[in-house]
Amino acid sequence: MKKKIVLSAIVFVFFTAVGSLLGLSKADKNHLSDIQIANIEALSSGENGNGGTPVDKCYMSAIFGGNMGWHYFCNSETTENMIYACPSQQTYGSASTLYVCTK
Repeated sequence: MKKKIVLSAIVFVFFTAVGSLLGLSKADKNHLSDIQIANIEALSSGENGNGGTPVDKCYMSAIFGGNMGWHYFCNSETTENMIYACPSQQTYGSASTLYVCTK
């Protein structure tokens, strides 16, 4: 009885492995639809087609002095090394340093 169970398990594992290998060999892993290819190209090329990121101007808020008026103020964490999304509307205040933000 023990030999039959072991032999049955070996046969089951063998046929499962062979079936899996045949199924994987028939699968077309490199086939992408036209829509998938277009999506990949769009993601890799950026929004404006040349791989860049569009930017706009924004200002840092000034405590003293600065140019009073309606401005797009940058995220307060903006630095020369890190920029953030552009604000959606202008705010009245005193502007100092001019930076860029991502559109």
